[in-house]
Amino acid sequence: MPGVTRDVITHDSDKLRAIHARANRYDVRVEHMWTYCQVISAMMMSIAHGSNDVANAVGPWSAVYQTWREGAVATESGTPVWMLVVAGLLLGLGFWFYGYHIMRALGNKITQMSPTRGFATELGAAVTVLLASRLGLPVSTTQCLTGALIGTALMNYDLKAVNWKQLAWIFFGWVATLPASGLIAGLLCVMALNTPHF
Repeated sequence: MPGVTRDVITHDSDKLRAIHARANRYDVRVEHMWTYCQVISAMMMSIAHGSNDVANAVGPWSAVYQTWREGAVATESGTPVWMLVVAGLLLGLGFWFYGYHIMRALGNKITQMSPTRGFATELGAAVTVLLASRLGLPVSTTQCLTGALIGTALMNYDLKAVNWKQLAWIFFGWVATLPASGLIAGLLCVMALNTPHF
């Protein structure tokens, strides 16, 4: 249970302490009051994440499955419900086993987080993702969350309250993902095409 048993909040770093010290502090009672709102925004974010990322993953899978069943390239195909269930379960398993990495990176590594900031970040990202899903736009939920987090961090009115180095690493990961996945897919395709045929 890494997402439950591992500490994703505490960071033993002088640089992060300096970044967090520049963030505005609000009354503890106000922050506590916003924890209830943050539960609601977290539920909205879960719905948004499921509506967008499951569809992004299932779309190509469904097209391949339909092409395999019909023996010809299908330009339009319905998505079986079992595929949505499997994709939802796999998405949940991914969060369960590796989600703590994302929580740790987006939690307090970019800026000081609090219930008010968390609510604003989640609500902004959830609204953006839900609108994109409604319009049929394939967007990245993580990128929307990161953008919302940057917007929230900039409301400290201090550029030094944002960990720009961490953001650069995240951006590099986004850029490197495309050629890396293309290379892996190409290698798998070459291996599949050159397998012995009977």
